[in-house]
Amino acid sequence: MQRLLCFLIVLTFLFTLPAGTSAASVPVGTEYAEGELLVRFQPGAAHNALEKAKANFQTGAVVQKEFTIVQGLQYVKLPKDLSIPEAIQKYRQNPNILYAEPNYFFNALTTPDDPMFSNLWALENTGQTVNGTAGTAGADMKVTEAWQQITGSGDVIIAVLDTGVDYNHPDLKANMMNGWNSVSDNSDPMDDHWHGTHVAGTIAAQGNNGIGLTGVMWNAKIMPVRVLSSSGGTTTDIVEGVEYATANGAQIMNHSYGGYGYSQAMYDAFAASPALMVCAAGNDNTVEKMYPASFGLSNIISVAASDQLDKRAGFSNYGSHVHVFAPGTNILSTVPGSYGYANGTSMAAPNVSGVAGLVKAVNPVLTTAEIKDILLSTVDAKGEFSGVSTGGRINAKKAVDLAVTLIPVDIPDPALLQAIRTTLNKPEGYIVAADMEQLTSLDAQNAGIADLTGLESAGNLTSLTLSNNQITSLEPLQNLVKLTTLILGNNQVSSVLPLQNLPVLTTFDVSYNQLTSVIEFDKLENLEQLDLRGNQLSAITQLPGLPKLQALDLRLNLLDLSPGSAALQDIEGFDPGVAVVYEPQETLGTEPVYIEPETNEVSLPDEKITLVFGKKPQSVTVKRRYSPAYVTPAEYTAESYYSIAIDGEFNEAWITLPYPSTISSGNIIKLAHYKNGQWNLLESEIDRENLTITGFTTSNQEFAILTQEGEESVSPPAYSGYGANTYYLWLLTTVLLTAGLTLLKLPRHHRYRFL
Repeated sequence: MQRLLCFLIVLTFLFTLPAGTSAASVPVGTEYAEGELLVRFQPGAAHNALEKAKANFQTGAVVQKEFTIVQGLQYVKLPKDLSIPEAIQKYRQNPNILYAEPNYFFNALTTPDDPMFSNLWALENTGQTVNGTAGTAGADMKVTEAWQQITGSGDVIIAVLDTGVDYNHPDLKANMMNGWNSVSDNSDPMDDHWHGTHVAGTIAAQGNNGIGLTGVMWNAKIMPVRVLSSSGGTTTDIVEGVEYATANGAQIMNHSYGGYGYSQAMYDAFAASPALMVCAAGNDNTVEKMYPASFGLSNIISVAASDQLDKRAGFSNYGSHVHVFAPGTNILSTVPGSYGYANGTSMAAPNVSGVAGLVKAVNPVLTTAEIKDILLSTVDAKGEFSGVSTGGRINAKKAVDLAVTLIPVDIPDPALLQAIRTTLNKPEGYIVAADMEQLTSLDAQNAGIADLTGLESAGNLTSLTLSNNQITSLEPLQNLVKLTTLILGNNQVSSVLPLQNLPVLTTFDVSYNQLTSVIEFDKLENLEQLDLRGNQLSAITQLPGLPKLQALDLRLNLLDLSPGSAALQDIEGFDPGVAVVYEPQETLGTEPVYIEPETNEVSLPDEKITLVFGKKPQSVTVKRRYSPAYVTPAEYTAESYYSIAIDGEFNEAWITLPYPSTISSGNIIKLAHYKNGQWNLLESEIDRENLTITGFTTSNQEFAILTQEGEESVSPPAYSGYGANTYYLWLLTTVLLTAGLTLLKLPRHHRYRFL
């Protein structure tokens, strides 16, 4: 058995290309369109037409288009005397601007400008004649289509264990890194033959640089490791080379050499490396096993050679121990100082190494096993290739496309990540794009989710339930075009603008959030069920225009629903088939009510309501609600609700309100006002004879009378928030009020004044 490791070359047909093949001058467009910008406003200014107009006026820009897919994004044209950098600087000085950037040009990355590209039939075979041989259109690795996704990456390290590499070659030097010479035991891996330089060029000759040709990868890091001399190499040199490449971070190693002698030492070295080992199968037209290609290790891909007609090259080894075909005839690549053609499985292997590099570049987290599986599961299977285990030729586009689906999805919120893992029954490993495509429904109530980033990848979601979380932004949902049901009750959402592009959304629960406007709902034309309870809406003008609406809940908002109000007229404007749930309210007394000028007092005797203000307001309107404007504390039962609107400066007031006679005499009764985003209990006095409750307030909006089972405990009020003076005022007032009630026997409707 021959133990000498030999080059796997059938024909070393080398020549220097004619001078006429030098790079053509390809015109390159400007980096961006002159006089044009893309400007995006901060969320707070995105719907403020005045602020946007001011910002554009300061630069003299004219708005050409406002996008709906990205909130607050405008395309503008600048005046002729304003440069792009100057305009960007002006916009960035405005606090309402999120960013301003040029209108960049982009080109399809299909065909590089390297002048010899048309001879690289392995990358794109149009049936052209290459080195005197006509090909078959489509008999290639579909590399140009893969380039639409990725052309390479400087983060991918591919070691070429061969005769060395001409690291000064003009088409290689930009992609080279330091290497090693195992043959001479030094750090100079210069190629003294040509073979290794040819292999390196096939993998990653610099692409789109206007000279020579391109590799499968336009850019990568080629690690040259010289393990062969012009007459071959030894096991010792190869083991040393594998050791060096592994220690220095090679992710892929190309082995375009082989022999029929089995070396346990070489096997062990290959087995110990985490790198993907791409090996040439041999050039003897035999099924006999050649090594290292036939070691049978999980990190090895054994490569046979195909020709321009998409058939097995007549010289190529084959057999069940060989994995895949790749182009290996008339392969044009770099040689020291020039370019040349060569044939062999030595030329086929680097084509696979290059495709493996593209896969790693597009999805850097892939393991060696995953890359191998991707490459072997995406081949173009043909009867002509039945002589290998996959029955096919490598296909770069399919491999890269599959790798893209396995890219981990960025899901920064751990609570959302856990909810997705639970739904997919995937407790470990990356959540990848392919996983997210399987997600059709997600129920993550009470999960503590604040950030929905990552759900933009769940394009097949039809139902999403996210009640009782801390969600503020819906932007990740803006392209979920299959979403029909969205449940967002009890979150912190203030805008539904990102949902305007959801064409089939029919059920939407956004109750108990922070919506102040329904303007953004006019695009949700397919809504059938809409729950808007517990928001901060003061108008609903756009909602009657929703053509398919069947049910609407408007309770617990800030709507003026007194007789004749605009909101009530809008409700009456709904189609009779729409079931609208709302809480009417009534104005008490004349509107506005009379204010006693000397005492700053408002009295509605028939309603048992008295207000005494520290400073006289301009006007006061008192309304009774039939449900509270905000959700009241769970530990209390809400009994009565009032809305008091003050026109003019408001500081503080004593307020007396009636409570229902249905309240048990033994129950605790509290008066609460809504302030700073929550209900606050007021220290108060109860008149059980007249069924009224009196308290001191600094809020002029919403009031509620709350009850709780148990006995009332008496304690001094904690008026720390109002200052010490108020506390002493309370003590003094309490004494005087008690005396007045006892001695003067005030009338039924108590009147209080500041002292």
